[in-house]
Amino acid sequence: LALSRRRGNHSQTVHSLNNLGNLLVHVSQPEAALPLLDEGLQLAQEHGAERMVPFFLANLGSLAYQSGDLGRAEGGYREALERVRRGDETWLEVWLTTELGRTEAAQARYAAAKQHLAQSLTAAQALGDAPLTLHALASVAEADLRQARYERAAGLLSVVLAAEATEREDLELAERLLAVCREHLAADALGRASAWGVARELRDVVLEVTAALSGA
Repeated sequence: LALSRRRGNHSQTVHSLNNLGNLLVHVSQPEAALPLLDEGLQLAQEHGAERMVPFFLANLGSLAYQSGDLGRAEGGYREALERVRRGDETWLEVWLTTELGRTEAAQARYAAAKQHLAQSLTAAQALGDAPLTLHALASVAEADLRQARYERAAGLLSVVLAAEATEREDLELAERLLAVCREHLAADALGRASAWGVARELRDVVLEVTAALSGA
């Protein structure tokens, strides 16, 4: 980053700011991440790096979500989605749709959340991206917990926790959410949920969950 700044390489500086800012977001260091992301967004806009703008907006949305500023998070995700749909960043579009659904669920706007989570599940499965699909499933489970649907949430979490493709952040999220389920479910209900998750292939889980979300 320092070298690209000294050389006046704006393109490399923008990429470095996004990568470092993204890392700091994921290790929950918002005070360090925010100035880097703000600088990167400004540079990207000033120097025609429009392709990078949605990435900065996505990271800024995540910072807002982490801080509990859900309105700002939603605004960032929506603006990023509008921009990314003009290009070909399909992975980012699916991820943003999931995060938008999470943010809507956190605001108890469950109808909108279900719509976006169903869309992201279907799209992630179509991409053949198992980590992205499992992230969306963990997000559905999180929305279920907000509505006291503990048994279905526990079933989905068992899928997320058992899958080899689940990323570390989603494993940690699933473990936290499952701890909440344990507080509210009897042992037999928890066992049923776990058995349901273990017995199904990921594609079948996605089909069943998207059908339930679309019909709910």
